[in-house]
Amino acid sequence: MKQYTFKYNQQIRLSLGCAQRRDTDGELVGCRLPPFDYTQKKMISVNQFNDKEKIEVARVRREGKEKKWVDNSRPANAKYLCDPPSILPGVGKVVENAFLEEGFRTIGEIRELNDKTESEIENLLTNIFMRKNKRTITKTKLIILIQTCMELGTLQDKPPPTKDWRKEAHPYRARYPNTWQKEMMSSPTFKGLSSVHELVEHIWSVSEAHFRGTEHEESWWICHDALSIMTESKTVEWMSSKGYLKRWIPQSWE
Repeated sequence: MKQYTFKYNQQIRLSLGCAQRRDTDGELVGCRLPPFDYTQKKMISVNQFNDKEKIEVARVRREGKEKKWVDNSRPANAKYLCDPPSILPGVGKVVENAFLEEGFRTIGEIRELNDKTESEIENLLTNIFMRKNKRTITKTKLIILIQTCMELGTLQDKPPPTKDWRKEAHPYRARYPNTWQKEMMSSPTFKGLSSVHELVEHIWSVSEAHFRGTEHEESWWICHDALSIMTESKTVEWMSSKGYLKRWIPQSWE
C-alpha cells in the first residue's frame, strides 16, 4: 500500500474490506483484505465511463500518437527491394533526388544495374544523371552504390505488414482484448478518474484470492453497502454479465 504524506489536510479515498475464514484449528479468524486506493481520483459510474470511452476511442482513432498503436514487425536494420535509395549509406538528398528523377525509386531497381556491362554503364551516364550539363552522380559513386546493393544479399520484396490499431473500430478492445478497460483508464481522457469497474473487480479479485484453497472456496459471499454508482442499472447489468452477482448479497443493497 502506498504511504502518503500530506502537507495540507486532504481527503484520502480508500475502499476497505475485511473477511472471516476458519484457520487450521477450525476457529473463525477475521482478516483485513488489501484496500482499494483511489486517493486524488474521482469515482465515475458505468454511464460516465461509457461517455468517456467514446471520447477516448475517437481521440485514438483521430490522433493517437503513442507507439503502442502501431506494431512495426520490421527487423532492425533490415532492407527490402522496395526500399527507397535513401536507405543506403552515402545517399543524401542530392543523390536520392538524382535517382528519383531518373526513375530509380527502389534499391531493387538500382540492383538491376548490376547486370549491365561497364560500357553500358558509361552509355547510361551519358544519357541520364545529367542536369544543366553537369553529372548528378559520378561513375564511381554509381558503381559503389550498385555494389552496396548487391552486398546486401538476397532481399525480400516487401517488409512484414505494419499493424495500425488506430484503424480499428475500437482500438482498445482490438489491441487489448482482455485488459482494454485497464489500458483505457491510464489514458489522458481518464486522468484523475477511477471507474466503478475497477472497484468491483478489486473487491472480487481480493475476495476470491482470500478464500482460495479453503472450505469456502466455492461458497464465499460479498457484502457491500448500497453505493449509488454500484447499484445503478448499467453497473448491475455489467456485474451480471461478468458473473459477479452470484456472490453478491443483494440484501446489502436494500
